[in-house]
Amino acid sequence: MDIKREVQRRGEAHLDRVKELATDIKATQGRIMLALEAELGEESKELRRELDAGREALERTGNHLCNLKLEVLRDMDEQEAMKEVVLSRADLVEDLGREPAPAAQGLVGPTELLPTAAIWTSSTQPSTTTPPVAPPNCASQWPDSAYHKSLSNIKLPDVFPAMIDYVADDHIRITTRSTDAWKAVEGREGQHCWAMCESKFNTGYQRMTTAATALDQFLNRTPDGRVSDDELRIRQILVGNQGGQLGGQERAAASCVSWMTPEAQAALRAALDRDTVLNDAQRNNLKQAAARSLTLMQGPPGTGKSATLISMVKALCRVFHRPTPHGGWL
Repeated sequence: MDIKREVQRRGEAHLDRVKELATDIKATQGRIMLALEAELGEESKELRRELDAGREALERTGNHLCNLKLEVLRDMDEQEAMKEVVLSRADLVEDLGREPAPAAQGLVGPTELLPTAAIWTSSTQPSTTTPPVAPPNCASQWPDSAYHKSLSNIKLPDVFPAMIDYVADDHIRITTRSTDAWKAVEGREGQHCWAMCESKFNTGYQRMTTAATALDQFLNRTPDGRVSDDELRIRQILVGNQGGQLGGQERAAASCVSWMTPEAQAALRAALDRDTVLNDAQRNNLKQAAARSLTLMQGPPGTGKSATLISMVKALCRVFHRPTPHGGWL
């Protein structure tokens, strides 16, 4: 009986030892898993940091290219402005007497609305003479404008055409060729409150309507009842009429962007809303462009076309930049 009890005791001791070893093994396995997860987590964080750094470098490069583009456009505009011919006072007064005053590009304001013919001082060369008196037939062109009446009602009579040159967090720099503007602000810093108003630029619209009218006249010109091959080719290019399939080219272009699903459009609009560089007009234009297969953006130099396009490309990269099964990026 003593031998049996001894064997039983030793067996129970070995069993306890096996249980302890099993517990130690499980604990060791847990520590190993935690260590592996921590190491993988550090590697993942490092890769994520490198990816974020690469994206920031790409954005900085894009912003730098955009700034270089804007500087080149401004230099070209300044060189073009230096080549402008300054009309004589008599010629300009005569022209202004025949035609209404053009719309301003951008309005900056705080003395009294100038008559139409008195804008002759807005040239690239300063003038030291007194502006001429407006002819009777054009003296009321500006006061009759509802827009300028509203400016007079809010006590904002001085209006000058100008263009935004630089925007910072605490100030905005504008440029103007109007000598009246410099005379109004010279030596009176801090004495007036100035406001900036957006205006429309209709040169692009006028060019489009002129081109459309000329094209319509060309397409409807059929001497001797015949239509030339050039006219047929132009019509096919414009309406996509290939083999009787009206709009075939437009549908083909739309099929190439079938990836722009409603969900993708919603994600793209959300990405554009988060972009702090765009203004409201630029953001709305890009949202409309996201729902179309073809969008035309036009405007004079320095109006933000390149910056708007760069913001669109960045938003597209944020929405569709994802890994592919082959190890690349889409």
